[in-house]
Parts: sequence; structure tokens; C-alpha cells
Amino acid sequence: MPELPEVETVRRGLAPVMEGATITAVETRRADLRFAFPRNFNARLIGQRVDSLDRRGKYLIAHLSGGESLIMHLGMSGRFTIADKARATARSASDEKTDPRHDHVLFEFSGRRPALVTYNDPRRFGFMDIAPPGYGPGAPWKRILRRCPKSRPKGQIGPNKGCPAGSTGGCGAWKYLCLRGPLPGRSLAPAQGRLRGWRPQ
Repeated sequence: MPELPEVETVRRGLAPVMEGATITAVETRRADLRFAFPRNFNARLIGQRVDSLDRRGKYLIAHLSGGESLIMHLGMSGRFTIADKARATARSASDEKTDPRHDHVLFEFSGRRPALVTYNDPRRFGFMDIAPPGYGPGAPWKRILRRCPKSRPKGQIGPNKGCPAGSTGGCGAWKYLCLRGPLPGRSLAPAQGRLRGWRPQ
């Protein structure tokens, strides 16, 4: 399962290609990933310009020129591959090798760096959704999560509960529990003050 640093690495790899570029073609090679693609998924994306590529927790959000937002989650094994059309070379946005048999979604972008961006996911636990206008930068994160059925950040406890920029993963939970020294029947609340300034980003 990609953690927050890995998802941020993917965002930084995709941003130079996607931001400011227009989606000229979309190909979905199956009807679903973890969930079915939204209705008219391809048609709603073609012709849209990606104004910015954001990350909230483990969600990648492409804010589109038409007001909608493309929400992407890598699941356990999702990766993006960037193919530079000019040089006909390919690399992974997360510097990982991918198996082309699991290429499920392909995006073509035009702009300063025309590229083919491919979403590869062997286990298909990732998903993509399109949020309606109003889910741009600064939108309430809880509303975005409600657009993604059965999806909630895991492990959110203590001071990070409800924090839109990240949830407490294994290391964060371990640190929190070590500070508190929990025992059956003992509240975790007193440890919150000591962790208030520490948050994964």
C-alpha cells in the first residue's frame, strides 16, 4: 500500500506533464477498478485542461478547467507510467517497473510536453471518480470523501482525526501508542497534546 510520501512522489512526477495540459484522449480497458467508472467517464474528461494536480491524504485530485475534479486513488498496487511522445520513451511516475498487461486507463495529454499517461494496477484496488463542480482547492474534504463510495482514510486517530492532509499510518500510530502506553480501559486522549505539532504531510 503506497504511503503518503510515495503518493506525493507520484504527484510530483505527474504534475509537470499534467498541469496546464489538455486531455485529448482517454481509454479505459475495463469497466471498473475497485469501483465502476462513473458514467461517461471518458467523454467528461476529453477536452478538459488540468489546472492543477493536488494531493489530499492518499488521493490525487486533478482540478479540471470545466470545474469538475478527477479523483484518483492508487489502492495497493496502482502506478502511473509517463510516455514522452516526442522521445518515445517511458518511465514510471513512481520509478517502478510495470506490467503492461495491467494497464487499465490511458490518458493522452497535449501541451508543452505531449505525453501518454497510463494507470497500471495489478490488484485493481485503486479507483477513479469525477467530482462535480465545487470540489476544487479548498473544498471541504469530507464532502469529497462522500463522493467516493466505501472510501475513508484508515488509521485516523488522536490529533490527526479529520485532518485532510494525511492520516495516521503504521509509524504514526506506533508513536502515538508508545507515548500513551495504552492499557485496557485507559483513554488515549492525554497523549494528544504531545503530538499536536506532529502531523504527516
